Amino acid sequence: MLHRICIASAFAVTTALASEPASEAPATPPPLDPVVGAIIADPLSDKEYIDGDNCIDQRRLDDIEIIDGERILFHGRRGRVWLNQLKSPCIGLAPGRTLQFELRGSRYCNFDTFRPLPSSSYPRRGPQFGSCFLGTFEPISENQAGLIRESTDRYRRAGVRPKEDTKPTEVKAEQSDASS
Repeated sequence: MLHRICIASAFAVTTALASEPASEAPATPPPLDPVVGAIIADPLSDKEYIDGDNCIDQRRLDDIEIIDGERILFHGRRGRVWLNQLKSPCIGLAPGRTLQFELRGSRYCNFDTFRPLPSSSYPRRGPQFGSCFLGTFEPISENQAGLIRESTDRYRRAGVRPKEDTKPTEVKAEQSDASS
């Protein structure tokens, strides 16, 4: 029933937008890490999306893992993992940092804000970082989380950003070679 309501709402919004004159073209989002792009291009089954992943209850989580300044993994019970690609890069966000969330209730939700805390044992010393915004929660497998972690570590060690022109199909072939 909820699925039908969502489809009907999406149709109504699409119809309303189609009747308005076209304005400026939307800004192109920044390119994805090739491995992350391949994972997103090959999503999990519809069953994995039923819960609606705009929010995740804190009680469903075991750990929060910072991948880099743009991505966080939320590890849940029974091996569930969600990738959260932040709304924009978060200054000061790095693996091992402590995060201070500003939540409404007991759930982490799309657009909730948080701040990375300084590494210093004295919170008032060291750099103070601004607020960052969570994106949507994309369910991924533990294997996909490992590939994201491995890819990010490889680029971090090399001191380079991912190539923007790598196609997801090229990455999939690379992944299958690595797994054999």
